[in-house]
Amino acid sequence: MGLDNIGVFDRTEELPEGMTMKQSDGTSWIAFFAVVMLQISLELSGGQDGYPVNDAFQDISSKFVEHFVDIIHAINTFGG
Repeated sequence: MGLDNIGVFDRTEELPEGMTMKQSDGTSWIAFFAVVMLQISLELSGGQDGYPVNDAFQDISSKFVEHFVDIIHAINTFGG
């Protein structure tokens, strides 16, 4: 379908002289994936509505937070 290259810029247009455009589509999708996995792991960790807390899923939740922070740091540091 070609929906993976949707953006706010028309990539078929020429850029002004001296300008370059770098793509971070994949990085954005992985950041989104980390947030969705965080939501899922928080749901599975329990601790609500009388369900017991599952420590394993709480540990996994913190790992997805770390992944998201690392991705955002990379975006802001390496050309973002």
